[in-house]
Amino acid sequence: MRKHATSEHTAPRTWLQFAGCVACIAAAAVLPSCQQERRAAHRVIAGEPTIAANVITIQTTIQPENKAFLHSLVVAGDRARSGDEVDQWRLFDLHDDQVTYVDDIARTYRRQSMSSILHDFDDALKQPLPSGIPRARLVRTGLHRVIQGTDTEEIELRAGSYARQMWIGKHPLIPPKLFAMMLASAPSRSPLLPMMKSVDDILLDTVGFPLADHAELGFDTNRKLVVDANVVKIERRNVPQSWLNVSPAYRDVTPPPPAPHSSRGAATFK
Repeated sequence: MRKHATSEHTAPRTWLQFAGCVACIAAAAVLPSCQQERRAAHRVIAGEPTIAANVITIQTTIQPENKAFLHSLVVAGDRARSGDEVDQWRLFDLHDDQVTYVDDIARTYRRQSMSSILHDFDDALKQPLPSGIPRARLVRTGLHRVIQGTDTEEIELRAGSYARQMWIGKHPLIPPKLFAMMLASAPSRSPLLPMMKSVDDILLDTVGFPLADHAELGFDTNRKLVVDANVVKIERRNVPQSWLNVSPAYRDVTPPPPAPHSSRGAATFK
């Protein structure tokens, strides 16, 4: 009984690590944005081939620093890319159901199927959670808002002093499974990911995209980190064709498929 009664108040060092980890994740999602938009703009060269695309502009603000950044999510045909990833980025292929991880510094790329990504993601969620770290819970509030002309439903996440409200809707210019694809394929995974086990199981089955996303993390009674990411514009316009393709000069470092077991046959995952 004592162990359960004190679980939210014991291990303060671990709790501070949790709070710091969430804060770092929030900051990491914000700070590269303006850099990437400048880099993308530099790639637009006169005479370069372009392609018509759906461009979703997302504004992220962080308080109490009072900073705001813009980045774009670009969708053309069955391919998508987010502009807030710098030097190392993902190319989402919705037709072949795979993600290409591109490294502009090493000039390499590797492809991974979504079935393999989901298998790895599920393994990460099943890892043991450090003591003193609260499990996240998800609530569908039943509230609705119209954002960018689209009906959205509120989903609320809570874990200790961390709270997040997402308004998810099915906009016709945003692929309905893109958000789940982006969530599962994130290249960096925190050791605290298992706290999101029940939440991510639901989000991976969610159809739609968060058109408004509000997160708060309280450090104490006087300090609180607040991050908002809102879709502020959705438009059709031309973008450089190269932005949604891997350079032919890059080297393919995709690992070969595992060899099948000779005695019992190859393992399969569904």
